[in-house]
Amino acid sequence: MGAWRDPYVFLDPKSKNYYMLISARENNGRREYNGCAAIAQSNDLINWKILPPLFSPGVYDEVETIKMIYHDDRYYLFFSTAKENYKPEFAKKNGADGGLHCYYSDNLFGDYQPVNDTGVVFGKGDKVYDVELIHDKDNDFFAIGFLYKGKDRKLVGKLTKPFRVRIEKDKIFVN
Repeated sequence: MGAWRDPYVFLDPKSKNYYMLISARENNGRREYNGCAAIAQSNDLINWKILPPLFSPGVYDEVETIKMIYHDDRYYLFFSTAKENYKPEFAKKNGADGGLHCYYSDNLFGDYQPVNDTGVVFGKGDKVYDVELIHDKDNDFFAIGFLYKGKDRKLVGKLTKPFRVRIEKDKIFVN
């Protein structure tokens, strides 16, 4: 699948710069497991400067539909990936679960660590893919996703019912 898609623009509350996250592949000569979150910076939303990848763990073949949430002085990088996109060694150690993933950092350009120890937030990627998050109050967010495949493994193409997502430091809970 092609790289350089799914742009997501946000205003960084610390720097007051605009950033665009892009689902991409790192240009490192590898063909597999080079999915990354590319990033570009702008002061005016017209002129953009492409920066080195923000997140490139070397264990996912694709990092898609990226979102950034700044919450309680931390950056939370959400993305979707399928279970078949895991590097086999990584999947053997951590398990492979497609769906909504998240890594966090104290710094936008810092070292991103997996939430919930594995990075998996909502592991039903064969059913729900690409989730939008809306801040409700305190540590709670509402989320709505895209219903991907039904029991018959055919495309559903509808939205989920809203569900709650709670962020507590390095843990994220869905109910």
